[in-house]
Amino acid sequence: MMRLYLDLDGVITNFLQLSIQVCQLPLDHTKVDKWDFLNGLMSSREFWMRISEYDKFWEDMPMYPYATQLINMLYSIDGIQLFFCSSPGPDYHSSSGKVQFLRKNDFLQHNNYILTQHKYLLANKDTLLIDDSYTNCKSFIENGGNSIIWPQLWNIDYCDRHMYEDMQSQRYTQLLEKVKLKIKSL
Repeated sequence: MMRLYLDLDGVITNFLQLSIQVCQLPLDHTKVDKWDFLNGLMSSREFWMRISEYDKFWEDMPMYPYATQLINMLYSIDGIQLFFCSSPGPDYHSSSGKVQFLRKNDFLQHNNYILTQHKYLLANKDTLLIDDSYTNCKSFIENGGNSIIWPQLWNIDYCDRHMYEDMQSQRYTQLLEKVKLKIKSL
């Protein structure tokens, strides 16, 4: 049985959209093309302070349009044990808020979530990480696991170009089919 670790922020939830709104940043979340999107706009400390002041930030995070379809597809694959695997942020509400988000949307089965900033510790030959962070995916592979870099504008240099094109064109069915084929090829 393969264990599949599915990231939340940037894969299932649109962290950028809500954080840009809450922090009143002059950015369009659909055009953010780098991890360090705060660059000169606000300090990291101020950013996380504003997020922590926003009641239920993590619980009310907007989902990407394909999110439920992706989760249902992953649950339907035989031989896969799905875990939601997300890094808690500096905001002390993030861990409990992420769990509440999963419960509120009926995504949990038997408390199948892991909150850690050290995803690579879960890696072995029978594991797969789906994450939008190139660094997390690279570290996971270096520690013996498999990974799929979830296509986003900020990781376009590292993700599968065809998956990225499907995402940008909102061809979610094709995108999910490519994910399924990659999983089955492992």
